[in-house]
Amino acid sequence: MKRTLAKREMRILAFGGGTLLLVVVVLLAVFARPDTRERPFLYDPAAASCPQTGLSIQTEISYGQPDAVAVSYPVTGNAAVDRDIAALVKEERTRYEAAGEGQDPSGRELNLSYELTRFNSSLVSVCFSVVSDGPKDHRLLTRTYDLNTGASLALCDFFLPESDYLQRLSDYAIERLRQEYPSKASWSQEQWQQLAGPEKIDRFVLDGEVLRLYFQQEDGETLKAKVPLRLLHSVSLFAFPDTSGFEKNGSKNPPLAPGQEGLPASPDAKKVALLFCDGPFEDTTGDILDQLKNHGARATFCPLGNRAAYQPELVRRMVVEGHAVCNHTDSHKKLENLSPGDVSAQLKKANAALSSITGVSPTLICPPYEAVGAKVKTLDGMQVILPDLQPADWQAADARALADEILASVYDGCIIQLHDRFPVTAQAVQILLEELPAQGYTFVTVEELMK
Repeated sequence: MKRTLAKREMRILAFGGGTLLLVVVVLLAVFARPDTRERPFLYDPAAASCPQTGLSIQTEISYGQPDAVAVSYPVTGNAAVDRDIAALVKEERTRYEAAGEGQDPSGRELNLSYELTRFNSSLVSVCFSVVSDGPKDHRLLTRTYDLNTGASLALCDFFLPESDYLQRLSDYAIERLRQEYPSKASWSQEQWQQLAGPEKIDRFVLDGEVLRLYFQQEDGETLKAKVPLRLLHSVSLFAFPDTSGFEKNGSKNPPLAPGQEGLPASPDAKKVALLFCDGPFEDTTGDILDQLKNHGARATFCPLGNRAAYQPELVRRMVVEGHAVCNHTDSHKKLENLSPGDVSAQLKKANAALSSITGVSPTLICPPYEAVGAKVKTLDGMQVILPDLQPADWQAADARALADEILASVYDGCIIQLHDRFPVTAQAVQILLEELPAQGYTFVTVEELMK
């Protein structure tokens, strides 16, 4: 009897062991099987490191108006994408105008700027920042485009439709928000779910290997969470090649020392400083730089930080050819409408953009719209400069008339503000470079003028 039981137990054990082995083999076959899923979105680190490549920027600023309107947006060259962006800009302008009906326009402001990021050569994300009337109304709008097809892509286009990607994104986002915002350490899980639950995930950008998510609180503050895309490999359609040999060139251009072109001004000469704002622009800024070089004249340029990366060679020329580069904010915001922290952010972002190209950090700040208190002499350690003469070159139709207006009003030590975006301005500069020296004037930078 004992012998019979022993044989039966052995058969049971053998059957159970075989079943367990079969289960293990099946599981290994499932999980060890290579991922054959088609992954159409291939990461390109080189393209991600230079998001502006192949694109340009459109800047629209209202001159001579009671309210302050400055709008910047990217131009991609893809007709469908550019139409979508233009429609967004038009909608925001219409919204701003409707909100101001019946109000005094003086003191109002619309500032629309953006940040551009890439995943590869075709996938581009844009985060639009829309500020109406200062900090009263600040919103973020996001778009992600395929520049090959012109399609505007939603978050669901990058993930398996039957997966739990939204829940996973929410979990990762809340984890990172807890770390990034320690002031909210007392928040309950329910509060975090109300802010960043799966149903709240709607604004995003692809930023290299990171998915950036935006969540807006009831008080208007927007919290940002960065989720590494590699964490979502099992539920996403992203592919990542081996990038071990890639080294991101964080400083593509070595620092350049200012050039020595142009003759030093005589101590007895009458001096005048040309101040060019809101550039750079490929044709007109380049034309003005050529003219200054031909006449051995120096000037001061105030590029916008968000335009600099699109014309780095022109910005570099400004410094190499002996001109001064001045901070004019990143996106032409009216500083008096901003909190001290936001003012500092605008100035630091512009300085970072300019110094990364030239190796020189600006020491002067020319506030857009001259909107700064009369007693404010420095901002973020930079000296505030304001123009003395401001001809309305944005509405000038004739270069001769514009030049004559300046010639009739100029004086020794005068700072003349112009805008290097208008062809008529470039034509008037040619006249000034020829006729002001005949009146005993020498062209210097604002820094030289203040010595």
